[in-house]
Amino acid sequence: MTDVSPYMLVISQHKFNKVGFSERAEFEQVDARHTGYPDNSFDLVTSSLLLHETPKEWTPKILKEMYRITKPGGWVLYADTYRGEYALSASFQEPWLDDFIHFNFESEFAKAGFTELNYIPYAVGLWYMVGRKLEM
Repeated sequence: MTDVSPYMLVISQHKFNKVGFSERAEFEQVDARHTGYPDNSFDLVTSSLLLHETPKEWTPKILKEMYRITKPGGWVLYADTYRGEYALSASFQEPWLDDFIHFNFESEFAKAGFTELNYIPYAVGLWYMVGRKLEM
C-alpha cells in the first residue's frame, strides 16, 4: 500500500492491524507520479480517492505511471467520488474539485494506454474505472 501522506499510511496500517492483515501488506510513502517501481511490476494497480486530491496537471502523469508499472495483460482499478450531480451537493469543497468534475477520465485512461475501459457508476457519488494494459 502506498500513499504520499505518512498520516494516511499510519491510518492504513492501523486498519490492517485491527483485522489481522498487517503481514499481508507493505506500507510505503510514494508519490503516485513517480513511484520508483520497475516497469511491468504489478498484475493489478489500484487507486482510490486520489485524483480529486490532485491538480489536473498531475492526473495524466499519475495515469501514465499506473500504466508503466502494470504488467502486460494486467489491470488498473480506480475508484473515486464527487462526480457529476453528486459533486454539486458536496458539503465541503476540495481545492481541485471543479477540475476533477470536468476531467474526461475515459479519454485520459485511453491516452495513458489502457484499453477495455469500463466506467462503472456504483453508488451515490461513487464510481470505478477499470482498464487493461494489452499483452505485448
